[in-house]
Amino acid sequence: MTSTVGSRPPPDPVYVLRGHPTDVTAVIFVANNTLLASGDVAGNIIIWSFAIKRPITVWQAHGSGILALQQLCDSRLLSHGRDDQIHIWSLEGVASGGEPEKVYTLPVNALNFCGAAVFEGAATFGEEDKQASTLIAIPNLAESALVSHSAAIGNVPSVRSLGR
Repeated sequence: MTSTVGSRPPPDPVYVLRGHPTDVTAVIFVANNTLLASGDVAGNIIIWSFAIKRPITVWQAHGSGILALQQLCDSRLLSHGRDDQIHIWSLEGVASGGEPEKVYTLPVNALNFCGAAVFEGAATFGEEDKQASTLIAIPNLAESALVSHSAAIGNVPSVRSLGR
């Protein structure tokens, strides 16, 4: 039996978004899939509009490459860089031409290869965490950490170690 995998050419792209001067390392849909956030090896983030197929804002988010981008709530973006920092950005007003605002920075040691992971839902780890709606898992050399972010009131964040 012969396989047809690899015998067909890849499909042509519908759109090509050009804007990063260096290699893209992270991409995520945000704002109910109306915007796209992309990060590159130089630490830049671009927010793209699907309506116009162009960048609506570009900024230097980190001193070195972007490891991960994650959406928090409807209007927040988490960026994790090789500069051992996680930033949380408010994207309110970005769709209409506003600039992102850094609302929190968390120093981490991610060994420069593993990005943070986000879980949004009703997970709780005891009585004190009942209001947590977003959990951020952060790799670390010494120990793993869990960051809880309350989307309802916008507090960023309370940090609690999971220990070993």
